[in-house]
Amino acid sequence: MTYVITKSNDNDNRISISITKPDGSLQDADIKFSTDKKTMTETIYILGIKVSEANYNYVDSKTKP
Repeated sequence: MTYVITKSNDNDNRISISITKPDGSLQDADIKFSTDKKTMTETIYILGIKVSEANYNYVDSKTKP
């Protein structure tokens, strides 16, 4: 997949990206980071319709799951 950042807002800890999948289809994602940057919520849109939302936590070699 490839992507392009279409918007970013450092004050709101948010970026929007446009994703091109290997089959050529397009989808947009809105990614909202927590203020400490340890969690994020990714919302996926296809043709402007919300199709999924996922939450992620930052994990490194010193963080236990």
